[in-house]
Amino acid sequence: MSISKMEIYKLALINLGISTTTVMGPSSTDRNFVLLENYYQVALEKTLRDHDWNSASAFRVLTLAFEPTPHPNYLYCYDYPNDCLVIRELYQKERNAQENSQISYANMRSYHSDGTLVQHEKQLFTVGLTDKGQKVIYCNVDNAMIRYTRLEKYP
Repeated sequence: MSISKMEIYKLALINLGISTTTVMGPSSTDRNFVLLENYYQVALEKTLRDHDWNSASAFRVLTLAFEPTPHPNYLYCYDYPNDCLVIRELYQKERNAQENSQISYANMRSYHSDGTLVQHEKQLFTVGLTDKGQKVIYCNVDNAMIRYTRLEKYP
């Protein structure tokens, strides 16, 4: 069952005890709409961050930000994806896997073209800021791949 943003707004107003039959659209000056719009994005991000929703999951092979890394405890420093709300897991992507290999992200196993099975292991990482304020991922994994919660504009 899919609920629209306007239906969520109506339910919120009802729960707050504000009787209204409709919520005006974005082009209006309806103060209820402006109030709800301000809180919607905050509530959405908190909901996505607090639970590992399958519908918001994404995977990405990371790109190196700096080499050598400025962090003394980690060998690699990767760019933090722009659409990433929270990183759930970090893996090492096999370099010997062919580009057309199938990866089952449900259990992070790779089936290569030769029929071999590779189990990816979760790796330790930390997120930090560089001295210039850039958000980065530090880890000891070459060719890192993450599973993360993606933040998109939801209707």
